[in-house]
Amino acid sequence: MVAGGRTRVDSWNDDAGDTASNGGLRTEADLLNKFQGPGFNSSHYTFGEALKRDWRTAMSYVSSNFHLWGKQAGQVKSVKDAAIIATKPFPIVKTLANYKLSYISFDAAAGLVEGIMKIPSGLAYALLANMPPQYGLYTSLMPPFIYMLLGSCAQISFGVTAIEALVLGEYVKSVLGEDVVSSEEDADINITVKYTLYLSFMVGIWQLIFRIFQLQFVSVLLADPVMSGFSTGGAFIIATSQLGSLLGIKLSNQDFLPGTWVKAIQQADDWNWVTIALGLSSLAVLMFCQYLNKRYMPKFPVPWQIFIVIIGIVVTSQLNLKEDHDVSVIGDIPSGFPIAELPYGTVIGDIPSGFPTAEFPSLPVVPDHTEGQLFAKSILPAFVLALFVFVMTLSLGTFFSGKNGYKVNASQELLTIGVSNTVSSMCGAFICSASFSRTAVVHTLGAKTVLHGVMALLIMILAVTLITEQLYYLPKCILAIIVINAIGSMLEFRHGARYYKTSKWDFAVWLVTFIVCLLAGAQYGIYAGVGLALLIMLFRSASSKIVVLGSIYAGVGLALLIMLVRSASSKIVVLGREVGIYVSIDLTLLIMLFRSASFKIMVLGRLPGTTVYRNVERFPMAKETEGVKIVRLDGSLNFANWEKIVHTLQGLATKDIHSIAFDASAITTIDSSSLRGLLELVDDFETKGVKLLLANWKAPQRDLLERSHFYEHVTDDTIFLTLHDAVIYAKTRVVSPKPSSDEKNDPATITEAGGHVWRVGYTDSTADAKGEPAAPSNF
Repeated sequence: MVAGGRTRVDSWNDDAGDTASNGGLRTEADLLNKFQGPGFNSSHYTFGEALKRDWRTAMSYVSSNFHLWGKQAGQVKSVKDAAIIATKPFPIVKTLANYKLSYISFDAAAGLVEGIMKIPSGLAYALLANMPPQYGLYTSLMPPFIYMLLGSCAQISFGVTAIEALVLGEYVKSVLGEDVVSSEEDADINITVKYTLYLSFMVGIWQLIFRIFQLQFVSVLLADPVMSGFSTGGAFIIATSQLGSLLGIKLSNQDFLPGTWVKAIQQADDWNWVTIALGLSSLAVLMFCQYLNKRYMPKFPVPWQIFIVIIGIVVTSQLNLKEDHDVSVIGDIPSGFPIAELPYGTVIGDIPSGFPTAEFPSLPVVPDHTEGQLFAKSILPAFVLALFVFVMTLSLGTFFSGKNGYKVNASQELLTIGVSNTVSSMCGAFICSASFSRTAVVHTLGAKTVLHGVMALLIMILAVTLITEQLYYLPKCILAIIVINAIGSMLEFRHGARYYKTSKWDFAVWLVTFIVCLLAGAQYGIYAGVGLALLIMLFRSASSKIVVLGSIYAGVGLALLIMLVRSASSKIVVLGREVGIYVSIDLTLLIMLFRSASFKIMVLGRLPGTTVYRNVERFPMAKETEGVKIVRLDGSLNFANWEKIVHTLQGLATKDIHSIAFDASAITTIDSSSLRGLLELVDDFETKGVKLLLANWKAPQRDLLERSHFYEHVTDDTIFLTLHDAVIYAKTRVVSPKPSSDEKNDPATITEAGGHVWRVGYTDSTADAKGEPAAPSNF
């Protein structure tokens, strides 16, 4: 009996047996003795049997793929069928086929505002990448066009973005050196431009490699705390990079941000107060106008940035600020004149009109560097940038597609950005990604399809052909305040506070990433965050293993640490004895990532006459419950595997399944990334009419769920104390009549034979004999 006089009843339509004693089962030996037989799949086999088993698995995989290809080929019976298959990688074909005239006004309006926003942001963000401003406009031409053909998110605004431009500029500076990227010499500018485009080309190649070999799992390197800490640190880096333009001084940025701040203060006597006044007043006006957008025009925001640009040009040119207050450009440099003594140019100056010349990217000739050395130094930066762009684009695509009721295809997105970065780098565009601010505007204006990009492209074509001459007097301080104004959404201190409350491990990753960004630069912030996240994952895995396995993990961790340090030092050579070491370390890292991203989800069934659940592959006599899929995850829930786990569970939710009972007893750790994925999965199943029931959480994981307010985001009937309770409840979701009015007030009451399912954290609604509520279940 339980509180309130209710009797728990485990009601089954089949032979329930002696559920109180589980049919006499006490040990694993009892289990094997009772159920071992012709249908039992033993894991004990010889080497030869193991070899045959693996061979059959490999042949089955190859055969299934050939069968799939053959089936697809067999479906081609006409030119129309061939055309359908050929156009499958181009979602725009389906968009055009289903396009409605009513969409035109929404797409055109969204594209118009998007295109206008791209002009000032393109000019400003190009400077973050150490590129001449016109290259920001070029990056808003070809990449969006390719995304329009291949992309799967209708609301994405693709093109130049601040954070990606910043990271790209940091990597280019680390390879070429500060003297080259900050130089005003034409030769050095050409080197910077050529190498930046080449690095962008390599980014695209990496992304295509990920797509061809289905290596999307490597994106898990950038866990949520890493991205959040980097975003916050990147905001400070971006703002610091604009100090020189805002103050009107020549201020070479350092990786050590406090050093740059001190240097700016030391040059206070050289500050251009006209430039400062123009910049700060423009920033105040822009912030006020955006407040008006948010307060009075949330559905039809005005792109105030373009008006700030126009006003800045008019003020600078008409009030003679160029001549009277050194708001000017650097003129012809006399031969031998020291660059350090020149006045710092504070307007954009001449911008070439027209389209760039198409050219296949190649490595520039850099003094003291061979082509082999430049190529080797480019591998790791291109790899990290490829991951970074993929994660940012997919995250935004998933977020905004969810708001509009559809899903993006991760593989298609990876193909799209790979093709875009590869092809666009031949047309003067550096790396491109999805912009959060512009995508939010496109979404707010109600864009229906990717064809909003048509209007945006027309605006950009006009920009590069007609208005570049009018941009001569555009003050750099105006571009600086446009960049600074955009960093507000990047500051994620609130996320850091949440990590501190929920998981000290995740907070450590967030904090280290943030601090290293401030003290050593963006690229080392990423290295530090990724390295620490992986080492923590290794440590937490090793902490629950025996000594021998712990030694193995420690060795892998040490190899990983060596790889990170040595790779970050940018001393990799193409040929020589060190190559084998790097290949081995990288292979170790790849295997570790693959194994971390791997997991096993077992489908369970109930053994006849018991309440014991076992893997149906090992125990064919285990009986599955109709309409209920019972699964167990063997492994940890971490940033390396949560996305794949979500997709696997979604695949189990077929049309005849109304509930999924998830046994969490084998989960030893869970982090913030996977916790977010779990919440998304619960919500996704709810929309499909499938109930996800979580059971058997261990105490440390329950503590994390409570600290993260997980219970507040799920309904009362989501988390259960035991797997059997979850299965009973799943059965009653179909067979039970509607509850009475009294039962509706009891979130833990079910109606099957008057039974009561004990769920984590809930009490019996009936009072005990003393009139007090019954005590909560013991968990």
